[in-house]
Amino acid sequence: MKKAIIVMVLLLAFVTACSSTPTGNTVFTEEQMTIQVDIPCSGHASLISGELYKVEGVSDVVYSTGHKFAITYDSSQTNGNEILNLQVFNTYPATKI
Repeated sequence: MKKAIIVMVLLLAFVTACSSTPTGNTVFTEEQMTIQVDIPCSGHASLISGELYKVEGVSDVVYSTGHKFAITYDSSQTNGNEILNLQVFNTYPATKI
């Protein structure tokens, strides 16, 4: 019984230590932005999504009809202007909606 309690305490200490941030004050600020991209067909959605996922801080991209992309990102790592200035949007223009 004592061994089980010791193991549980050690496991709890390990999980707690691993869940803290290196500096202890890093804050994840999640934001969402929806853009409409002038792509010729929905087949190009994977191209756009792939480029968006390359941006550090982008955690999710959801494509929907009307060539809309809902982008979730960490605003401490990137911002809407940086996303809209991706090179792919020189070929396929994007507007924030």
